[in-house]
Amino acid sequence: MVNQLLANEPVGIALISLFPVPVSSWLTISIDPSLLTNPATILVTEVAGQTLLVQETRQPTTKLALERYPAGVYLVQVRTEKTVYTRRILKL
Repeated sequence: MVNQLLANEPVGIALISLFPVPVSSWLTISIDPSLLTNPATILVTEVAGQTLLVQETRQPTTKLALERYPAGVYLVQVRTEKTVYTRRILKL
C-alpha cells in the first residue's frame, strides 16, 4: 500500500508518531526502538522544499524546538535504516 499524498510506503506509521499536531513550540517525535539499530535522521522542511532543520537521533523520544519558525505548514521526515516516514504538520 502506498500513501498517495506523499508517495511513501507506510511501513513505519505505527512505529513513528509526532505530537502535538498542530504544534506551537515543541514537537515530540517517538520512534519505536526496533527502528533505531542505526541513528535516525529527522528533517524539517518548508513545503517549498527548503530544509530548515536536520538532526540525528538514537533516542526513542526526541523533542524539536519549533518556536522560532513562523506559523505555517511544514514537512517532518524521519529516516531510519528500515523506513522513511513523512508527515505534514501545522505550526501555529
